[in-house]
Amino acid sequence: MKKWLFIFALLLIFVVIQSIYLYNRALEPINKAEKTAVNLAKEHYKLKKIEEVTYFNGEESFQIIQALDNNDENIIIWVPDKNTKNMVMKKKEDGLTEKQVKKFAVSELDIKKLKDIRLGMKQGKPAWEITFIDSEGRYSFYYLQFDGETWIENYRLKAV
Repeated sequence: MKKWLFIFALLLIFVVIQSIYLYNRALEPINKAEKTAVNLAKEHYKLKKIEEVTYFNGEESFQIIQALDNNDENIIIWVPDKNTKNMVMKKKEDGLTEKQVKKFAVSELDIKKLKDIRLGMKQGKPAWEITFIDSEGRYSFYYLQFDGETWIENYRLKAV
């Protein structure tokens, strides 16, 4: 009995170690892209503090960096993974907040279940991506310009 318990414990430890290893290997490219984007942003903009880095994968992949600059202004920098010379920087105050986007989405869109609201880039413009299930059960993507001026695109995927 003790022998089987020992073998089971060793097997469990092996599985946990392998899972951690695979998880870290899977995150390696994402972490590398994030680190590269942060270094590029620091080279081009005087940043005091990095507050958050998120990833957006659309027509092109972006690292989106929310930071505080040396003038204590909140800024957002969209850094493309491939053509890093095309970085875009906006003051956070010049765009909508996530709360404002959510209020817009709930009042203006046909939402049955809101899935996600996040920053992205669409057609070369900083945007908010709103992901939701509509009343017909379709998975939907709505892209609203960062400043809220107008929508960019709207996709609906047929329910299965």
